[in-house]
Amino acid sequence: MKTTKTNRNAVRQPQWLWRAALAGLTLAASVGVSLAQNVIVDKFDNATGAAESAAWVNNPGWGVTAASPTWTADDAQSSASSGSAEFQWTYTSGGAPGVEWQTSAPPGTDLSRATFIEFDLMVDPASGVDNNGNICAFQGGPGGVKIINFNLGAWGTPFTKGVWQHFKIAIPPGTYTSPVSTFYLNPWGGSGWGAITTPQTMIIHLDNLVIDVPAPTYPDYQPQTFLFDDTNTVVTVGTTGWYGHAVTVEWATNQSTIANPDSNPNSGSLHLVAAFAGGDNNCVVAIPMDTNYPGFSSPTPDTNVVINGMQFATVEMDVLWDTNLSTVSITNFNSVGDVNGFPLGLLVNTTGAGGQEEAFGTGTTAVPDEASNGWVHLSFPVLRNTAGIDQTIGLWLKKYSGNTNAAFTGTVAFYIDNVKFIGGSLISASPLLSISKPVKGLQTVASGAGGAYDREDVVTFDGSYTFVNQVQPVTYAMNIAYCPPGTFGGYLVRIMLVPLQAPSVDGTDASPDWNYPNILIFEITRSSTNSRVVLREKINEPASNGDLYPGNNDASLPAFTTPSPIEGNWLFTVTQNTNILVTAPDGSSTNLTFPNNYDSSAVSANFDYGLGMVAYFGSDNNGSGNIGQRVVLAHVGITNGSTTLISDNFATDNSLALGTGGWLVEAGGGASSTYVLPQSTKWFLDWTVPGSGFFVQTNVNLATGSWGTNAITSTLLGTHYHAEVDQTNLPAGGTVFFRINNAPTQ
Repeated sequence: MKTTKTNRNAVRQPQWLWRAALAGLTLAASVGVSLAQNVIVDKFDNATGAAESAAWVNNPGWGVTAASPTWTADDAQSSASSGSAEFQWTYTSGGAPGVEWQTSAPPGTDLSRATFIEFDLMVDPASGVDNNGNICAFQGGPGGVKIINFNLGAWGTPFTKGVWQHFKIAIPPGTYTSPVSTFYLNPWGGSGWGAITTPQTMIIHLDNLVIDVPAPTYPDYQPQTFLFDDTNTVVTVGTTGWYGHAVTVEWATNQSTIANPDSNPNSGSLHLVAAFAGGDNNCVVAIPMDTNYPGFSSPTPDTNVVINGMQFATVEMDVLWDTNLSTVSITNFNSVGDVNGFPLGLLVNTTGAGGQEEAFGTGTTAVPDEASNGWVHLSFPVLRNTAGIDQTIGLWLKKYSGNTNAAFTGTVAFYIDNVKFIGGSLISASPLLSISKPVKGLQTVASGAGGAYDREDVVTFDGSYTFVNQVQPVTYAMNIAYCPPGTFGGYLVRIMLVPLQAPSVDGTDASPDWNYPNILIFEITRSSTNSRVVLREKINEPASNGDLYPGNNDASLPAFTTPSPIEGNWLFTVTQNTNILVTAPDGSSTNLTFPNNYDSSAVSANFDYGLGMVAYFGSDNNGSGNIGQRVVLAHVGITNGSTTLISDNFATDNSLALGTGGWLVEAGGGASSTYVLPQSTKWFLDWTVPGSGFFVQTNVNLATGSWGTNAITSTLLGTHYHAEVDQTNLPAGGTVFFRINNAPTQ
């Protein structure tokens, strides 16, 4: 690493080698394979059909003696690899009325949650019928319980010989409280109906006998406070006002007319009234389940009422639009903002910075127009692999309007009632392990510790990196070795330039684009086939986005779209304060002007306070859906003319050079999420959640070797666990096998 050193300790104390954001590590989990348990009684395929058919044994107690069915190649789906069972029995005049066959159900079959019995049935072209055109009263079911019960023929369900029919018959809830061991079929009729004058041989084919058992689910959860029975259930302290416009939170007597779960005639609802304005955060409010909620910015986590949000499939509630106070229409409210529709998220347990996760995505359920005429019931599907929601403590609302149009300015008011968390399918406990070769360089990992917009940067320790009023061109260079694929949309790679100001703008903030008043940003993103550069700035706008996102519309900002891949070397060369030459990795380039068309004197006045300038290099995951991903920088550098001010080849380093002449870590996840990967790191191992308690083991010989842990540790990153395997973790020898295990003695 080569640097030109300067001293700005008057602004920054040298012992501040890195600073982590105040938010604690946010844990997460995701949904595994659902545990559906449909019970296949018989499929009658080619391999097992004959044995399955022979297993049906006649019960002579019904009077008609019949052989076990035989397997035939007639298949309900006309499959060449499967068939069906052919059942035959003969009715005689004055003889017994029925026949019964029994077979064994799969061992220990639990039907306590069974919902349907399904099967395919065909009357053979050669089958007889009784005098009334019937085959039988077709009866049967598992465990001796008559679930199947219909007349097959003129007196009930019609049929066409040689044509398959599919049957799906409901199982009443509570029918089965213990495992079953048998399944029976009982065709009944014949002389019992007085309709047989000459012997008739009935022939039917049975296929695909299945009992539907849905995946087990977690129980629903409805906090008593979310029924909003009285004023004591509504939390108004510490739930709003930390950013954005003010929101009024109050209890109202206006109770939902859709449902009253606790039958309380005096129950009410939660009434929210929010000032709405373009280009700002609006309707920002926490709705905690705990009436002793310590507040959004409290240094103490809320541990009183905590649920695991990944256990729920949806959140449901009743909503009524307040037409008396709202001046913004429902249509405009739905269509504008960073979250389209009703801006619902989950409030999660963190300390000091508030926890808010877009657990329903950036396009949620919209409020229908009918809500202006009466209560409506809305359902919001949960993105169950959202980082942090295993520590859910309530709901959270926020909509960044991003629009200066007057139609989106005014008042938004509505009521909500009867909030309920609906249980989702149980989560598989079988994580999937993957292995990959690491990309060496500066790792900027969206760990989730910094929230949905996790900034992960290094910043120059020294302040001599300004472009303002320089005689020679100043070039800021960044080589991107890896950026998440386009499926992780909107991931930002950035260079951020901050002019230092006394007393507090000292370059030690992990969110400079929000907290600092003046900043210039060179932003790079990947699109499906291109890369895009956007230049952003704000002046005298602390604690806000300000002009960085004017009207949530980048059309007014200097931008460059190029077919160049995002990986490679990017150059931003500034001359005469306002001229910015952008050069992409493929050599394509363009000249851009300073944002907002500031002239040289405006830039000089607002980006040079006599204390120098620091440069941030790093990434922003730009949404909770990208947590767990990373950007890797191979190299960064700054030159002034032919003089190299700083140059660091992270791809060949073993650690980050901290301190004077080097770097500080200013990242949401701190030094554990922004670091240089040592050259001795050989492998990345990742596995899906839930994977708590699993650890990595290695082996050199699967036949005779033993498994060892070799001091490999893992970290939860959003929706997966991550382990980095160093050369010292590997056993001797050229071959190594990896596995994850949660049984220490095995």
